[in-house]
Amino acid sequence: MGHADGCAPSRSRGLDRPRPLTRGTTPSNTALAHAETGYRAAVRAAAEHAARKAAAELLAAEAAWTRQRVRALRRHWISRL
Repeated sequence: MGHADGCAPSRSRGLDRPRPLTRGTTPSNTALAHAETGYRAAVRAAAEHAARKAAAELLAAEAAWTRQRVRALRRHWISRL
């Protein structure tokens, strides 16, 4: 009947795994074409978001360091002058 792990043997019964789309191939129907377009847009948006988030975090860290440095200048150096 089945294997010891309870899974059926992996014989092809007309249900082949879908082939991954590579650049230059055309999807077999319009639903796949729309899904591919949406997926590509989502991946692009996620990459842009990650880059902008990293830039914002760097700017926030730089601003915090600058605030700390200004505070030190005001408290210690300016008062000594």
